[in-house]
This record gives sequence, C-alpha cells and structure tokens, in this order.
Amino acid sequence: RVLFRSQYTATFSRRENALAVESRMDLAVKVAFIVAYRYHYDAVEMWSGGRLWAIDSHVNDDGQKAAISGRTEGGVLRVTGGKKGPIAAPAEIVPTTHWNPDQPLARQTLDTLDGVLRDGPATNLGTERLIVAGIPVNATHYRYLGDLSNTEVWYAAGRWVRMTFVSKKDGSVVEFRCIKCGV
Repeated sequence: RVLFRSQYTATFSRRENALAVESRMDLAVKVAFIVAYRYHYDAVEMWSGGRLWAIDSHVNDDGQKAAISGRTEGGVLRVTGGKKGPIAAPAEIVPTTHWNPDQPLARQTLDTLDGVLRDGPATNLGTERLIVAGIPVNATHYRYLGDLSNTEVWYAAGRWVRMTFVSKKDGSVVEFRCIKCGV
C-alpha cells in the first residue's frame, strides 16, 4: 500500500513596505508505513512596485539539498546558488512559485528549484469549469513549455487554484487543489 501526503501553502504579508510571499511544500510517500520518499521546499519572495527584488529558496529532495538566492542590483536580479552558476535575470522576471497569475504569461521565468531561466509564456488551453473549495468557478488552464511541459496550472479570479505535474522520478501524476483560496 502506497500512502501519499502533500501540502503547499503560500502566505502573504507586508514587510518593509514590500509584499512578502512565503511558499512551502512538504511531500511524503509511505510504503507499508515506511517513508520511502520526502520532499521539502520553501521560498521567500520580496516584491515592491510589482517587481521581485529578492528571493531565497531551499529544496530538500530526499536528502539532496539545493538553494538559490537573488537580490536586485543595477536593474537586474542577481541569482546565486543555481544549477548553472550565477545568473543575471531581467528586472521583470517572475519566479515559478505559481501563486502569481502573471507567471504563465511571462516571457521568461526563474525556476526556483534550480535557479535556471525558463522560456515562456505557457500555452493557454482555455477556460474550464472547476469545483474549488466546494464552489464552481471558471478557471483559465495553462500548460508550460520546454523543461516544464509536464506542468499545468489553473487560475480563477486571479488566484492559483490547481496544479498538476508528472514526477520526473517515477512518472506519477501529482495534483494540488486549492482548499483556502479566496475565489
């Protein structure tokens, strides 16, 4: 018997005249009551004037750890700790934390798992009727391109309400549905 438990939260607050967004994901897979796989992700983003000016993210993928850190300097977001070394991301970069409804429309995104720039925008697959937190809503459905083509997201009333992706580890489909999303 395989038991799968996962939770993703995004928390919004005001700090230093900026919007702080804290994202956290915990995932555990148990086989016969033994944890076979664990995944933990957390990120803190700082936004001001509609632009990302700082980000820190940490991943623990079943013991393999990675982290990125980015700060705005001279009109670009300088990111360190990524898979391909330090990068300079455009000032209008949007991270792949999914809460932001502008993310699928972005020309380029910052992958917060490995610090790599990803091409966009995502493909708009149209509007679908979903049940979100017990309420029927019309949601816009997107599929990402390139390396993220295994990921699809839905937004309703400017809120992220659903995501699915295919695990690169074992091909299983992982789905997140919004429980408290204010739509």
